[in-house]
Order: sequence, then structure tokens, then C-alpha cells
Amino acid sequence: MRPRTFVFFLILQSVSLIAQPDDPFRYNNRGVAFLEQYEFRPASEEFRKALEARSNFIPARVNLGIAYYYLADYPKAAEQFREALKQDPKQPHAHFMLGLIVGKEKNRDEAFQHFREVLAIDPDDPATHYNLGLLSARNREYDAAIASFKKVLEVEPYHVSALYNLAMALMRSGKQDESRQVMARFQQLKSGDQAGGPMGAMGVQYAEEGKYALGIGQYEPLAAQSAQQLSIRFVQANADAGVRFVHAGPGKNPIGTSWKRADYSPEEAQKTVVPGFGSGSAFLDFDKDGKMDLFVVNATTSQGTGNTLYRNVASGKFQDVSAASGLGLKHLGMGAAVGDFNNDTYPDLFVTGYGGNHLFRNDKNGRFTDVTQEAGITNSPTRWSLSAAFFDFDHDGDLDIYVTNFVDLTAVPQKETFVFPDDFTGQENQLLRNNGNGTFADVAAQAQVTGSKAKSTSVIFLDYNNSRDIDILVMNQGAAPNLFSNKRDGTFEDVSTQVGLTASKSAGASSADVNKDSYQDLVLPGFALPVLKNSVGRKFVEPEPGTAPQPAFAWSSTVFDYDNDGWLDLLVLQDKARLLKNQGARGFIDVSDQCGLAALQTGSGRSAAIADYDGDGDNDIFVTVNGGKPLLLRNDGANQNRSLQIDLAGLRDNKGGLGAKVEIRAGQAWQKLEINGNVGFLSQSSPELVFGIGKKQLADSIRILWPTGVLQAELDRQAGQPVKIEEVDRKGTSCPLLYAWNGLKYDFVTDFLGGSAVGYLVAPGTYGSTDVDEYIRIADVAPQPKDGRYSIKMNNQLEEVMFIDQVKLLAVDHPADTAVYPDEKLMPAPPYPAFKVFLTQNSKPPVKAVDERGKDVLPALVNVDRKYPDSFKLLPFKGYAEPHELILELGDMSQAERVVLLLTAWIDYADSSSNLAASQAGAKLVPPYLQVVDQQGCWVTVLSNMGFPAGLPKTMTVDLSGKLLNKQDSRVKIVTSMRIYWDQILVDTYSGPTAPRVTTLGADRAGFEFYGYPREVKPDGKNPPQYDYHDRSTTSPWKNHIGRYTRYGDVRPLLEAKDDMYVIMRHGDEITAEFEAVKLPELPEGWTRTFLVYAAGFGKDMDLNSANADTVGPLPSHSGMYPTDSDHQKYQKKYNTREVGETFNW
Repeated sequence: MRPRTFVFFLILQSVSLIAQPDDPFRYNNRGVAFLEQYEFRPASEEFRKALEARSNFIPARVNLGIAYYYLADYPKAAEQFREALKQDPKQPHAHFMLGLIVGKEKNRDEAFQHFREVLAIDPDDPATHYNLGLLSARNREYDAAIASFKKVLEVEPYHVSALYNLAMALMRSGKQDESRQVMARFQQLKSGDQAGGPMGAMGVQYAEEGKYALGIGQYEPLAAQSAQQLSIRFVQANADAGVRFVHAGPGKNPIGTSWKRADYSPEEAQKTVVPGFGSGSAFLDFDKDGKMDLFVVNATTSQGTGNTLYRNVASGKFQDVSAASGLGLKHLGMGAAVGDFNNDTYPDLFVTGYGGNHLFRNDKNGRFTDVTQEAGITNSPTRWSLSAAFFDFDHDGDLDIYVTNFVDLTAVPQKETFVFPDDFTGQENQLLRNNGNGTFADVAAQAQVTGSKAKSTSVIFLDYNNSRDIDILVMNQGAAPNLFSNKRDGTFEDVSTQVGLTASKSAGASSADVNKDSYQDLVLPGFALPVLKNSVGRKFVEPEPGTAPQPAFAWSSTVFDYDNDGWLDLLVLQDKARLLKNQGARGFIDVSDQCGLAALQTGSGRSAAIADYDGDGDNDIFVTVNGGKPLLLRNDGANQNRSLQIDLAGLRDNKGGLGAKVEIRAGQAWQKLEINGNVGFLSQSSPELVFGIGKKQLADSIRILWPTGVLQAELDRQAGQPVKIEEVDRKGTSCPLLYAWNGLKYDFVTDFLGGSAVGYLVAPGTYGSTDVDEYIRIADVAPQPKDGRYSIKMNNQLEEVMFIDQVKLLAVDHPADTAVYPDEKLMPAPPYPAFKVFLTQNSKPPVKAVDERGKDVLPALVNVDRKYPDSFKLLPFKGYAEPHELILELGDMSQAERVVLLLTAWIDYADSSSNLAASQAGAKLVPPYLQVVDQQGCWVTVLSNMGFPAGLPKTMTVDLSGKLLNKQDSRVKIVTSMRIYWDQILVDTYSGPTAPRVTTLGADRAGFEFYGYPREVKPDGKNPPQYDYHDRSTTSPWKNHIGRYTRYGDVRPLLEAKDDMYVIMRHGDEITAEFEAVKLPELPEGWTRTFLVYAAGFGKDMDLNSANADTVGPLPSHSGMYPTDSDHQKYQKKYNTREVGETFNW
């Protein structure tokens, strides 16, 4: 991911160091939150308020310009940026945004100058170099463009937009071989990218154009409180809390133990040194009652207690429920990791040890089940696993597990005298990929993260370079750590040498942004100074010597805000526990004596876990002690300052939100935390985030960047109250929406072209076929002429590009006591249904309907009422369910010449990413097939592909004429594993002689413009949504496909024929097609008219696993390859002139 250089002095010099009223900061914070909600007009109002409170407040001035920019009011935006530059001529955001604006106006020289001003401040900013490359390419200065794009790739090697444009610039400059190599890399990254969208895919939406196009919501950090400002003590609370656990280890450090070869036996070493390493603990809310419970690991197979689970019953009082929970295992236990591996919202446990690890599934009833074997996790009697961490390395929405393995005690060193662990052979680490079906596969070798038998002790995950993917830091005994950088193709690269990591005398590590520059720093307690500062994602550097102690070997470190002042402090376990207070620019100071830690007996402490176990608003500590009683340390006094406790719940991401980044703003104070599971050596802290905000009453805003790239902002959350934040449901892909004029307004009809998706991945390496046309019945709307014309609207509402090739209006006239339905349905593959209209009369529901369990579901199928047979079990992949059945008894069909089912339904589609994830789990998507009863009373399949509904509610038809094999038994069975919601099913047997009359009209007028995004409406609060055309927003959170779209204006010639000369629509775009009413014939007496809309075209989403998911091209074609004849070239030059996205049109 792209490193971000926050140039605080230059950006923030305009923010006064003298304490000021918080009003301008609060307004600014709220405005930035509105930007992050893509609500640019309310954002501009907040920024104006901030400027009213302080007219020279540069962050608000710049942010107001950014809001105007994304409202497409470029003159007003430029005015604000120029005003900001009067106050601060080096303000980088203002220069960058002016570069974008004047670049759109084709003022190349001024754009160049603004971008160069940015580079004078921030020489490596990739977005600035990228825009310089585009400007050079547009001027046909290909050598300069190549240099700029290569500079981008030096900083961000996986920047797909830079790769694409570099390949094209090389091609234009005649360097064909190099161009092909770069293009191959581009295609590889696009097809393999699994993390939150294509990396470095530049666009024109907020958060797509670079860091200097983001609102300024970070200010010069406020000074930390001094240690004397609050009286804080940590008090041992084991007895009061009921924690009576005693560790079975020897109570001494086994490192450095030596043997003579003749005296050594692996069995004896197993008894002596192994227990000396443990053990760990974890806080978790296993019963979902809102209180932190405590799990403690023991290292014993005989004496004492085994692993112990304490349930938090009230106010920090614990009850031992080990036996009842099924977690009281006795083994040589080492560490514990917590994560919801099956996404059922309940935390599960992974427990490491010598000779075997154990995965415990939370059964949600107070019990856990050991599912190690059924999960496919293999154990070895000689494997010694120390630490583990849950994380989603492949960004597929479920949690994987990384396990660090130590040394092989059975591989006796070839020396007469040898030392533990230095002379022993290490063991390879494991990366257990979650297959999504309850099983795991060890993919460490193919992911290149085995650690090469480096005697690994612990693991944490972080995004060290702010690339919005998950990197892995592995600590190794006696050697440098491994920092595995995520390459986004399922593999990692060890960059520990490049970033300056060297050997550390510590078993554990932790990470956090301790200096408030938005980068994750490392805390390696074995260094002379524990904090290694992250220098813009490139190097970790040791700070200047200060007051921190000079440690010997350290077991672990933990980062948390012990005094709620908004600065992250450090807890280090060496020969004793040390608490280092973060004083901001003044460094760290040891406050162990002041807070009572120094007096506690922690000499054999191994690891620590942090949680507010008593719910009083401050962080408490649990320290495991080898061979003794652990220390439960209650924090008394820190809640004099206030805090927010935030708990995330993922939707498309993993349920715990692991990998998300959370930033809180309260006045001038701000802080950023990553949801990294709070793992460390052997132990794991509470999954809740505790943000200290000092004396503030509330947080102005909370910003969440979810792993899939969804940006979310929440406003005005009160301190002292738990904050539960669920990931916002931003469904990015559906189909275009159809509206029809009813005489008073445009009414929503349904969506259309549900089968037209190009690049839709159905299985690894396999893409689906496209059904490029559809007849849409206008069912619940009675179209009326508007100024003599029938008028329809086709709006592209969601995150996709549409290619509309032909539009017609069909008037189907028929007797008033009949109804007509087109023979429409989606099929999984060709052949697709030819045009046909069914004339129906007196259609009736089945006489009986049951599901596969025999449950009566007929009441849900009689009327169109948004009630469905929906008791089937959903699989953890979008669009997938367990196979389920609908058995319909049609009634007496013995005399029926024709039998047609009319099925009104909607479908929750699978997408490319869910198909990929399901394929890993072996799940199958079974389209509906239909069976009937034969003469022997057996079910036989008569329609292997029955078809399924195309998106939002509409009626599909199934012709069963001649398909019923038993005249005495009219039952039919529909079987599928798709998420299909049947609203109404009717049976029609009409076979009258009258044929409907069909009149087809082409559009007399067709206009194309930007309209926006009609408001989504859910009448009962549930899916499927409807849309209110007249209540719209002009902004959205959607990204853009990069490329050329059709210019606005008259597009009627493009809709006349299915000829690959189509209207290319970006989201928010709209076609208005009008049809002369006078061209329709008079209705015969007693007849009525039903309208059908015919549409032909293609669609493409931005699912990161779809083909060519970030570009308009390659253009689709009805014949396969897009035509290159002169007519199609003229069409493109005449109509497709609207450039969208930050790329050069090559």
C-alpha cells in the first residue's frame, strides 16, 4: 500500500500551538466525518461554521475547498485553495487540489507548477508523481511520463494504475517488450489482488485521489498529561475477583539451560524447559453478555488445574466455568488466540502447546467443542508451538491463523555440550488458511512465510506501510524478526532487512502509532529503547536515547493508554514489569514506582493482556507468571479521564473487524488504532478498543476504514458508554434501475439486465456467459403519456458501468380478463429463452406448498406481500445457501393442455468474490432444477435448468406443458442452493384461442445526463429495496471504472439497434427514453394494454475478483471481440468523449 508522508510542520503550522476554543476543531471534525460519509454539502456547512469561528483556520479552509471539489463546483473550490495559499504558500493540499482542478481545465503549465510545489514538500508522494505522469502523457512527452510512473512504482510497487499507464507510455514510445512485461505484471496484480480493491487504482471519488485530496482532521498533537496530574495505582485484585489460578511451571527462565550430550533426553527437556516458557491468557466475551471474561493457559499434564476459563459474572467478579465450558484441557499449553473463525459472531479459541494445538469452537451455549481434527489441523508430538494469531491474510472475509513454532527437542544437537535454545534446530511456522467451510489448510510454504526454522516465538499483524493489507511480524529467538510484507497475490516478501530490523532480545513485540503520525511503530522490548519509530513505512529507526531503561532479555510488551490521556503507553515484561508513560514529544518516562507496579512480584512474568474487566472506563492488566499466581491488576484512578470503548462488527469483512483502522477525533485531540487482535507473546488483550479522550465529554467523529476498503464515519458518540459500530451495508453492485411515468411522477419498476455482467467469475479461472437482453414487464405501474409520450428512466444507481445498446417499448394488447407475461428468466448458460408472451387467465396458487422439512409455506406464496419461505440456512458466502426444496402440489392437472408457473421472486446474487471463497470451501451454487413425480411415484428431473429470477422482484415463467408425467400426482419440486426468495407462485392453465397483439416502438427521444442516486426505501425494513426516484442524492461512495464514457446529450441513435454502439453509463448517469403515444393502435373494446420494456446491453461491476474490474475497457461485444471497423471507430470518437478516472486515454 502507498506510504503516506504526513508533513506535520508544513501542513499544521497554521494550527496554533496555544490552546484555543474547540469550536473550530469540532466543526472541522464533523465536516471531515461528512466527507467520509460522502455527504459533501453538509460537510461544506460544517467547514463554513469552523471558519466563522476562526477565519484563519487553514484546515477548515482547505477542507471547504475539498467539499466544493467533490460537489463539482470547481470555481468555488479553487477560490478556497487560493485563499489558503495566501495564508500558507506551501500548503500541500491546496497545491495538489489546484493541480487537479487546472489540469481538468487543460492548463498544463499551472498544473505542473502546483504538483511540483507538492513534491518540494513531499518528494515521494505517489499521487503527485502519478498526476505528473498523466500530464506528460497527454502532452505526448512519453519519456517524462515513464519517469513519473516509475517513480510511483518505486514508492508503491503494486500501484495498478501506474503500472497500466506505464505499460501504455512504453508502448507509445516504441518500447514494446518492456511494455508487454509491465502489462503482464498489471494483469497479474489485478487478477490476484484480494485486499480491498485494486491497489493504487486511482479514481475521482473521495478517498481515491491521494492523501492530499483527503480532508485534514489531524492536528498537531496536544501535549500529554504529566504523570503527576492524576493519581493512578494498579492494585492486585486476584482475591477480590476470584482468580485462583496457579501456573504449573518451574518459575525460572529456561533460556540458557545447558546439557552434556550424554545427560540429555528429549523427554526430560520436555518436562523442564517447556513448562518454563508458558503460559498465556486471553480476554474475550465468550457468552456475549458485554463483560470481558478471562481464559488462562496452563502447562501441565498432571498436577494442578488445566486451562481455566473465568466467566465475568458482575463488576469484575469471576467464576471458574472451565469444566462446564469444555476448556479445562490439561496439556503443555503455551498461548491463546481469540477469533471468530466461523463468523457466527461468537469468539472461538486457538490454544497452542507442545505436542499439539487445539481449535475450540464456541457453541454459543456456554460450551466449547474441540474441532481440531475435523478442521483439518494436523498436530505432531514433537511440534512446539508458542504463539498464534487470528487474522484475514487473504481478505476473503474469514479469519486465518498464523502459528509460530519454536525448536525441535528431539533433534539432538551434534555437540558434546549444547545450550538451549541456541543449539537446537528450529521448526517451520504455519499459516492456516480458513477454507470457509470449517476446515483449514497450511499454506505457509506457498505464501512464503514459513520463517525458515528461525525459532519463532511470537507473531503480530499490522499494516506497516499503510497499504491497507495485512503484513506479518514474526519474532525469532536470537535472530532478527521477519517482517512479511503482503504482496496481494497470496504471497509475502520478507522485508526485515530493507526496513532496518535487527536481532532483539525479546520474545514478544507489539505495534501501535505511539507518536501520532498515522504509521504503526514497533515496540520491541529487547532493544535499548523499546520503540522503533516507523519512518513513513520504509524504515524502523531507534529514537534518540531518553529515559527508558536498558533492558536485558524481555518476554513481551503491550501498548495501551493506562491514564486515558489519549497517548499510548507501554508495558514491558523483563525481570519485572515496567510501565513507560508516553509524554509525546518528551519521550517515555518510567512510572512503575508511581503506579505501584514496581512493588509487585512479577519476576517470572511471561505475558500480559489488557482489558477493562471491571467496566469502570479504564484499562486493567493481567500478567501471567510462570510457576506462580498471575497478577490481575485493577486500574484505580485513570477513569478520572474519560474514554470511549468501541466494538466493531463486520458485515462483508470478518465479524470482529480485524484489520480495520479506527480514528477518533475529539476537539483538537485525535488518535488512531488498528484492530490487530491485540496479540502478543502467548497472550491476547480485549478485542474492544479503548480510546482515552482526557476531559472531553464526547468524540466529534469516529472514522473506520474497513479491510475491504469501505470508509465509514460516525458522529457525536458520548464518552463513558459502550459504542457498537456495525459495518455499513454498501452494496456496490446490482443492475440498472427502471422507472416509468405514471401521470404524476416516476415510479420504480424493477432492475434489469441482471444476466449481462461481463467478467463475472463463477470459479477460479472460469468466467460466466452473458444474457445480453431482457423484456421487463411494467407490472405495478400504469404508464401514462407525458406531453404525448410514454417516458421511462434508466438509472445506473450502483458501483458499475453499464453499456446500453438498444431500448424498445412493447405495447401488448389483450382481453381485459387476461394477463400477459414475457417468457423471462435467468439461465446459468445458453441457450437463453427466445421472446415469447404467455397469455394467462384466472391463475391460482398451488393447493399445497411445503419445504424440504414438510413445513407448510403456502401462506407465504399466495400474494405479493414481501413474505417468503426463507427458513433455509445461509452459507457464509454471499448468494449461497444450503440446498433447499420447495414442493408444490398444483391441483388437478389431468385435463390441462398447458401448465405454466408464474413465479414472482427476487434473488440475493452471488458475486465474483463469494464464488472464489466458496470454491476454496468446496461449496457449490446449484441453480434451480425442477422435478416431477413419474408413474412409479419417483421424483425425476424434467428441467435441469429451470432458470431463476433476474435480480429485484419480477415474475418469471416456467412452462410445464407436457412435463407432468403422472396425471394423478401433480407435485413438482424445485431444488436449489441459491438465495432465492419466492414471494408468489401461481399456476395457470389458460389455453384460449385469443393471441395478444404486440406493437413495438423505438425511442423518439433519448436524452442522457447525470441525475444522481434515488433514495433506497425498505417498506418493512428488510430486503429487497425499492427506490424513490424523486428523493435523490447527487453524491455516492462508489468508485469509478477508469476510461471513456458516453458524453451527455442526445443518444437516440445509439439505442436503435443491437450493434455494439452503446451508451456507456457511469454510476449516477441516466437515460430518459420517450415513445410517441400516437403511434399505438386503438384498443379493441374489452381489451387492455400491458407494457414491456426491451433492453439490450452489458454491465460490469468493480468486484476485485471480476475481470478488468477497474476499467471501462476492454469494450464488450455481442460477437466476442469488439469491432474495429471505421463505423465503430467513428462512433467512439463522436460519442465516448467523457473521460472519467485518473488515467490517460491511450
